[in-house]
Amino acid sequence: RLMPEIGGTPVVAMTAFSGVEQAVRLMRAGVDDYLPKPFEPQRLLDKLGVYASRAPRTGSAPEGMAGWRSAPMRALDDALARVASSQATVLLRGESGVGKGVAARRLHGLAQA
Repeated sequence: RLMPEIGGTPVVAMTAFSGVEQAVRLMRAGVDDYLPKPFEPQRLLDKLGVYASRAPRTGSAPEGMAGWRSAPMRALDDALARVASSQATVLLRGESGVGKGVAARRLHGLAQA
């Protein structure tokens, strides 16, 4: 995989270079597919449609949890589930915009379930 932290998310690269060397370089880097520019937008939509049809149907994403199928997000959700079933006080820390509010809502929802 191109980046293990994105889990099984397919990667489609768009490149201005269409040679065989570029294709080999991209595939070795871990992309699943690539499109040399220029290309018709429908080609990208068709490729994305193929990958979307292969995606496992494991339920809908928890509200606000983008990328929830990735390994780090699954680990976070597992940790939130473990904490939700306890009486522990939780302090969520991090920079603005990292998703503390999303995690807090998820934790609260799991605790109410």
